[in-house]
Amino acid sequence: MSAGSEIVAPVAGGAMLYDASRSSQPDERVFDRDAWRARGGLEETAGGRGTVAFLRDGERRWVLRHYRRGGLVARVLDDTYLYTGAARTRSFREFRLLRQLRDWRLPVPRPVAARYLRRGVLYRADLVTEEL
Repeated sequence: MSAGSEIVAPVAGGAMLYDASRSSQPDERVFDRDAWRARGGLEETAGGRGTVAFLRDGERRWVLRHYRRGGLVARVLDDTYLYTGAARTRSFREFRLLRQLRDWRLPVPRPVAARYLRRGVLYRADLVTEEL
């Protein structure tokens, strides 16, 4: 995939990253569990740091990950991180890492969209990937 197909689009309170060569800009509701639940396209399972959301829409089978902290820090900050720039957010970094690993033909999920939402100096993040 060429870097030119990567698009960063503004969303209320942050930004979304997606691959324009795969589809047009995804609706920001792709990150909204309640919207998926209302359509009957959400399956959740407990695991790791919270729940994993499996998203179903026809042939599309995606996984929604909301970033959460672990350890003692999680008791205070739970799912927030210090904002030091869009390119350094966890979701954007993982999106780009997954793209690079796929370019190297490694068996990793294809990234669909990444998002961060800021509140002051902190942010929250989400990542949607294709299910393996």
